Amino acid sequence: MRYLYHYSDQLFDSLKTREKQNKPLDPKVKTNFSDYDKHISFFLEPIPLDILPDIHNNKHPFYVAGKEVYEYRIPTVNLGTMRYHLTESPEKTKALYDNSIDDDAYYALMDKVNKEQKYVGTSIKDIEELVDKFEGTTRNFFLKVPTYPNYEEIKNKYAPCVPHLMVYPSTGVVRYSSVTKKKFGNAKAKISNSNFLNW
Repeated sequence: MRYLYHYSDQLFDSLKTREKQNKPLDPKVKTNFSDYDKHISFFLEPIPLDILPDIHNNKHPFYVAGKEVYEYRIPTVNLGTMRYHLTESPEKTKALYDNSIDDDAYYALMDKVNKEQKYVGTSIKDIEELVDKFEGTTRNFFLKVPTYPNYEEIKNKYAPCVPHLMVYPSTGVVRYSSVTKKKFGNAKAKISNSNFLNW
């Protein structure tokens, strides 16, 4: 068994998809929820709360120094029947910034990588292997974000170019094992501009 992590400034009894909460991303939607509304995002390990505000010069809408946040810890066995997609993989990031790869080649590559690396699937065991694979990398992936050429376009996103899971539970609900109130820190982030695409 492994653990996944979810963060919110709200306290919940359980984690629910937007569809289950009846809160679609597009407020105009009444019944036909998008696929996006049917997922819950999870990190593969705890995020670096101490440096996230400084990475974005304390201007990120969520990562604000001193802000309290709830860290939810979820055993992988609690996911139940579901499908998943690991988004923002290092292979995807590298391909996005490779000008020699056109759209057709990009999508063909992503399809190949997603299948080979088990970045998409329905198996909890495969998710646990991804947790092991990316252990100890999340901090560095966040540190790289400001070094990307299009940082101004992605700076307000939740986890651009940082591998994380989009899980689509069949029930729309995932129960956590523990929740802890934490606080974003104000530690200085040491950001390196060299070899930013190397994992």
